[in-house]
Amino acid sequence: MSYKDEYEVARLYSAPEFRERITQGFEGDYKLRVQLAPPLIARPAKPGGEPRKIEFGPWVFTLFKLMAKMKGLRGGALDIFGKTAERRMERRLMAEYRDIIESLLPRLSPANQKAIADIAELPEMVKGYGPVKDANVVLYEAEMARQLAALEAPRRVAA
Repeated sequence: MSYKDEYEVARLYSAPEFRERITQGFEGDYKLRVQLAPPLIARPAKPGGEPRKIEFGPWVFTLFKLMAKMKGLRGGALDIFGKTAERRMERRLMAEYRDIIESLLPRLSPANQKAIADIAELPEMVKGYGPVKDANVVLYEAEMARQLAALEAPRRVAA
């Protein structure tokens, strides 16, 4: 149970394999730039809107290397990213999911195996970052509630 936080993004961008793929795909003198919406500094273009992306030059890859090494801070008192609403929501969702699965496992039977497996797969709906993730969480929570209610509903026996 994990999510792709800032430390993981930094690890992926600073991995030698990333640089190798770029080198294989491009020739000549080029400079890498990335567009990001860091949660601590990106501001929405309009109130309630999506955060405005900021372009960062090649220097940001040095920062990514440093951040990748700081992943040990994840979840601790010094984790500045862990205090964001998105990280708090992700931790809440993981705890809720764990509780749901633990409550369903003792009830697992051949008759409800498919329904419980479908419920277990629902976190796959939670993708993206920021507003994209927020919208997917709304869909996930509605679908989780629907599927749990369907599992609880007494089955009608055809006469």
